[in-house]
Order: sequence, then C-alpha cells, then structure tokens
Amino acid sequence: MSTARARTWDGIDPRRTGRAGARVRRVGMGVLAAVVVAGACGTWGVRTATATATTDGLRLEVDFPRVARPGLDVTFAVTVEDPAGLPATVDVGIDAAYLHLFEAQAIQPEPASQVRRGDQVVLTFETVPGTTTLVVELDHYVQPSALRGTDARVTATVPDGRTVVVDAPLLIAP
Repeated sequence: MSTARARTWDGIDPRRTGRAGARVRRVGMGVLAAVVVAGACGTWGVRTATATATTDGLRLEVDFPRVARPGLDVTFAVTVEDPAGLPATVDVGIDAAYLHLFEAQAIQPEPASQVRRGDQVVLTFETVPGTTTLVVELDHYVQPSALRGTDARVTATVPDGRTVVVDAPLLIAP
C-alpha cells in the first residue's frame, strides 16, 4: 500500500516556469521597491501651493495644501496686504465645504467674529492702526474620513467694498 501524500506542487514542471516566472517576479519586486522608495522620500505626503491675487491695491496670498492625505497636519495661511494701510477690520471668507475636510486645532490670530454667509465661513479680524499686512494661520489636520478634496474659494473683503478672490484646490490622496 502506498503511503505517499499528494503535495500542492505535484505536477508542476519547474523547467516550464523558470525564466518567465523569474522575470515576472523580478518586475513585480522592482515595482514594489519603487513604490516603497517613493513613499520613504515623501512622495505620498503633503504638497503645498501658493495662489495670489490683487484688486485695487488689496493683495491676497493663500498658502494651502495642494495634495494631502487623511490624518496629516496641514497649514493654511492667508496674507492680506494693502500698502496704503489696512482698515480697522478685514473679513476673510473660506468655503465651508473646504473647512469641513479638516479638524481645526488653532486659528492665529483669533478672529473678532465668525459667521456663515451662504457657502462661506467669514472670519472678521481687527487690525492695528497703520498695519499694512494681516497674516492668518489655520493649523489643522485632514479628517481621517475625508476621501475627496474640493476647491476652496478664499476671499478678503475690506469695509470700502474691495474684495479679492483666490481659488485653492485640494486633492485628497489615499
């Protein structure tokens, strides 16, 4: 009576899978190694961008995350400049849908007020007389549940009616 057990590799001829199989394994390992090296170099991390616009001497610059991943910290900075001097208050508006992608940790400086106007959250900042520049920094991280990015419209409005608009698109990478 034969007591030999069947093995999973029985019937496979190693000479037939030799060279072709080795090539496929080498290419697969090369692709895997390239992905790991790219990740180690920060390729899949946060990418930032800057958008700037000027209207009637009022300049708006927005530093924003262009590409981010869920759970990563990102900084969003808004700079409003007027060489003639900023008025007593400056309104900075940011699309609410964009802000919902983030968990806010801090806003510097603290806004004097915050209100929802249509699709935007409007933050009102008080300025020091004679100031020509206001810098607002939002420190936050991408919600772990965020799966899709969105385009943000950022506005700066001063009491004399001048408004500057900048678009800040965000791509959420897996």
